[in-house]
Amino acid sequence: MRYTDVAIVGGGLAGSTVAAMLGRAGIQALLIDPHTVYPPELRCEKLGGDQIDLLRKTGLADATLRATTLDGEVWEARFGYVVARKPSDQHGVMYDTLVNTLRAQIAPDVETIHAKASAISNSQERQKVVLSNGEEISARLVVLANVLNVGLRHTLGIKRRVISECHSVTLGFDVAPLGRAAFSFPALTYWPKRSSSRMAYSRCFRSAERCGPI
Repeated sequence: MRYTDVAIVGGGLAGSTVAAMLGRAGIQALLIDPHTVYPPELRCEKLGGDQIDLLRKTGLADATLRATTLDGEVWEARFGYVVARKPSDQHGVMYDTLVNTLRAQIAPDVETIHAKASAISNSQERQKVVLSNGEEISARLVVLANVLNVGLRHTLGIKRRVISECHSVTLGFDVAPLGRAAFSFPALTYWPKRSSSRMAYSRCFRSAERCGPI
């Protein structure tokens, strides 16, 4: 049995941020995630506005923002025409790059166990986490940051209220300019602005060379 104050289940964006912040605060913590390096995963991510303000409060912003691409300006296009050029402070970043950059800021005394949490049991004082490798973790607090794994939540009786049952489809692709070294725009946002078209808007970052609905 291993003992810690806080056991964090899931090492994605939320879990890695929690681990880094607890380590900075000197709180004993342990991160549980099966991946030694977070693998590439198709998610269209950006940071901007209130998100960056929140990130700065964590003390993790400087290193994290260095891994992103700042657009500085965004062109808006509708129906095949550029209709506006606006200043922008959006920082584009691939999700795995974002997570791995945050992981790099986790203090060395925050241990990471590369396994999955298979079961959790509760008591008044200590919580027990059973791992896929057979190990057991005793913690005062367990943070569930494995949003895609609903099994653990169900065993603990944690329910989720669905606000909207709508679904979206994300497509990611690389783009390259034809007959020139770079695109004219630093970032391009396109949407038809017609509800009947049922199309989400897309943003392309020139230097990051990535596009997709966000």
